[in-house]
Amino acid sequence: MLDYSTDNIYSHHMAKLVAWHRRYTRFWKQSALFCDLRWPVFFNSDTPDHRGIVGHGEPGFLNAVTGKTYSFDDGIAIGQKIWNLDNAIWTLQGRH
Repeated sequence: MLDYSTDNIYSHHMAKLVAWHRRYTRFWKQSALFCDLRWPVFFNSDTPDHRGIVGHGEPGFLNAVTGKTYSFDDGIAIGQKIWNLDNAIWTLQGRH
């Protein structure tokens, strides 16, 4: 999926990666204000399986602070709505 060759740059996998990134950043980073230096954490050398906490870390912290019950997928869905609203506003402003 992360093949940056010219053959793969317009592939379905890269489109999925960009879509996920836009949705993730619109909610978890720009709305819930998770730090750019720490999130997302895909790899953690301090754990036995080297897995990061993306997917369960963000909602755990957000729910503890706000008292809400967001799941990771809820955040991605909200991020998609924010991204669509941004695009609608940009289109109304005449941006291409």
